[in-house]
Amino acid sequence: MNTNILTNTQVGLGRVDTIYIPVSDFWKSKNWYENVLGLRWGGYCFYLDSGPSIMLCETKDHAIPKFNFIERDGYEMFVITFQSRSIDQHQQFYEKLKASGVEVEGIEDRGLCGENFKFYDPDGNKFDVWNGDYKHETDPQWVEPEL
Repeated sequence: MNTNILTNTQVGLGRVDTIYIPVSDFWKSKNWYENVLGLRWGGYCFYLDSGPSIMLCETKDHAIPKFNFIERDGYEMFVITFQSRSIDQHQQFYEKLKASGVEVEGIEDRGLCGENFKFYDPDGNKFDVWNGDYKHETDPQWVEPEL
């Protein structure tokens, strides 16, 4: 266990248990998440090796969901970042998505955060994939200025 990770035991919260992803067509999305992403279906949700389960929630009247949002600088932000098991698997997964016809943005070096890329599901939900090569340094933008 990484002892450098801070916990929030004082407030009684543990890990994130479930993520609900809005989709316009449950069956189409279930098949896509299984066959393209390779997620394991557990009868009512997808299970990851560790971390939260993922549930697909069909929108009312099959409306296209609004999962992404625009942040203050005008960037379309994702809500979920997946972590690759290794740098090699990061590249392999990227190539698999591209070969499957998935809308994938290029791999970018984010400095302190390592390499990431973004992809979209059939409804346009945007996701991020991180290679896990994090340097555990504090970016100056997150340090509160002294008064």
